[in-house]
Amino acid sequence: MDGGRRGAADGHFYLYTPLKASNTTLGFSAIQDKITVFKQTGINANVSQKVKLDENLYLSMGVKVGMEQTKEDNMSLGTDDPVFSQNQQYWKTDVGFGFMIFNDKFQLGLSSPSFQKFDMGNSVNKLQFKRALYLHGAYLADINDDFKVRPGLMIRQVKGAGIQADLNAALLIKNMIWVGGTWRTEKTMGIFAQVQVSKAFQFAYAYDFASARYLKGGNPARMS
Repeated sequence: MDGGRRGAADGHFYLYTPLKASNTTLGFSAIQDKITVFKQTGINANVSQKVKLDENLYLSMGVKVGMEQTKEDNMSLGTDDPVFSQNQQYWKTDVGFGFMIFNDKFQLGLSSPSFQKFDMGNSVNKLQFKRALYLHGAYLADINDDFKVRPGLMIRQVKGAGIQADLNAALLIKNMIWVGGTWRTEKTMGIFAQVQVSKAFQFAYAYDFASARYLKGGNPARMS
């Protein structure tokens, strides 16, 4: 899928399946991004566990482990700079986690999808790892029997980039269809939709865009 950036191409695949007997969910994701001479390919395995705290309150905990390969097609630049005279490739392992407390009406969580990465091999890795932490919450309010609205807030802290925030709102129609939008403090916005086809299958689509001052966009689709 074209991410809307010159010289960029993105592909994302997600698959999740619940194990009802144990309240455990297993997942797999594969991601490929290409920007200029950089091509990144990653695979991740995910496991989450839901724990009942009381009659209407739950705690969900998750862990992600994966590997990521980065390739640099430096020779395509046609430069005499010795730093870019050879193609490069290197591997990283990736570890992330997440916690969320929730019930039918609200949710509050803390997560770090990439809490730590470890270099593998002897190649020089030019990409600097920056840990990101996310604090997010949302509340679901009834409008009537057919419509519900869910405002939400996400605050994220990225090393060296300060603190940013996302404000979002979603409308739930007949407990089946979600439609909504997001505004970010980096002056970017997004819209999304999700359809619950069955108890075990859902389809989601999202599109990001920005003002003319920013070149950013995308159209990731997800099925699970």
